[in-house]
Amino acid sequence: MPSYGDPVQPYGESPYGNPYEANPYQTSFGGVSPYGAPSMPAPMPTTPHPQAALALILGILGTVLGFGCIIGGLVGIGGIVVGRRVKNEIDADPGRYTGRSQAVAGIVTGIIGVSICVLATLFIVLAIVAGISSNF
Repeated sequence: MPSYGDPVQPYGESPYGNPYEANPYQTSFGGVSPYGAPSMPAPMPTTPHPQAALALILGILGTVLGFGCIIGGLVGIGGIVVGRRVKNEIDADPGRYTGRSQAVAGIVTGIIGVSICVLATLFIVLAIVAGISSNF
């Protein structure tokens, strides 16, 4: 006769173990998985890079002022330089800042501004040459 302290299991042990025990492969809330990976994804950065908007503004001003030749070209070059530096800083540490798209837009609009400046300068030079050659 079994004693009262030893419960008898009439069907033997379950092959699945105790259903009330914690699963060793499933992490608890806020816990760490057994493989060292975090159980929750890391939060995305919410701070924009302080100079990403500056690159975009310089690029847009370079495009708008591109017909003013010198001024538009210089501002466009500033948009390209600042945009590349900001993009490289964001790419070096992507978890720190956002604003990569603003930096790329500053680069693109800066290139457009410099291109407009170069084309406007060529047009002015050709107009001057055509005006001088028509007088002779």
